[in-house]
Amino acid sequence: MGVGCGPSARELQLQSQVADLQKKVTEDANEIRDRDARLATPGASPQTPTAPSATAPATPLVTIDSTRPFTVVERNANNVAGWSLTLPVPAYISTSQWEPVCVAPCQLHLDPNAVYRVGGGGVAPSSAFTLPRGSDSLRLHVHAGSSLLHDGGIVLTVAGAVSVIAGVAVVGASTVETDPRAALQAGVAFFVPGLAAVLAGAVLWLTNGSSVVTEDGRSP
Repeated sequence: MGVGCGPSARELQLQSQVADLQKKVTEDANEIRDRDARLATPGASPQTPTAPSATAPATPLVTIDSTRPFTVVERNANNVAGWSLTLPVPAYISTSQWEPVCVAPCQLHLDPNAVYRVGGGGVAPSSAFTLPRGSDSLRLHVHAGSSLLHDGGIVLTVAGAVSVIAGVAVVGASTVETDPRAALQAGVAFFVPGLAAVLAGAVLWLTNGSSVVTEDGRSP
């Protein structure tokens, strides 16, 4: 008659370890499922530390006034430069595109990394400038020149220079003319008014430009 024998102690130990492992796997699966549910719920995700972002440059509050109405503050939007092959002769062309920011007097936050100028109706354009660094607030004064006088000065200067050159050429050619005295008088007639026009035009041109200064009188 055969005698039945039960599981050995080794088998019982293995069965216990397998049961413990199954229990742990079940607990881990439940924990993962609960975490996924929390992440899927808006506002329930845990706060994770994030790397500090780079601090953007502060945009200062700029107050701008002008000596003339309709003074427009403009920001450089784009610069286009390159060779143009559409002309009969290739030419290098450079143009700047400007967009209006405000009409003085005005107060607003401006990008310290941008390039600005002033212009507008009846106002001569200024040179390009940037904002001073290291200030949360800034006041700019615009000494606006007349565009009519400014442009008129340029035209008068150029016309006067042409007249001076013509006068010099006529005086130089007077020695070979049949009537040197008349040629000399004609040359002087070109030269003297031309020189006067150059001087007057230069004064109008240089004294009617627009400029921008800070509150302490310095250029930005």
